Amino acid sequence: MEIFRNGAASEKIEDSSDFAVLIDAWMADPAAYQGVLENFLSLRYEEDPTILIDELVGLANEVAGAKLKRRVFPPTIGNAER
Repeated sequence: MEIFRNGAASEKIEDSSDFAVLIDAWMADPAAYQGVLENFLSLRYEEDPTILIDELVGLANEVAGAKLKRRVFPPTIGNAER
């Protein structure tokens, strides 16, 4: 994907020979690999998925005019909210 290649400043691999050249370069200069790895890892986007779900449910509630809210999962037998 372009975002990973551009963001991590890594080489584009179009076929197996490109891959071999890249691996050889990294083997000759491990610091180059480390730099690409660090750049790639910096692209990671980590967020609590429940925040995203809450935002999506909030948007759906807004559009539908509903007032749904999160409940405990799995529901407790006998005390399940309806």
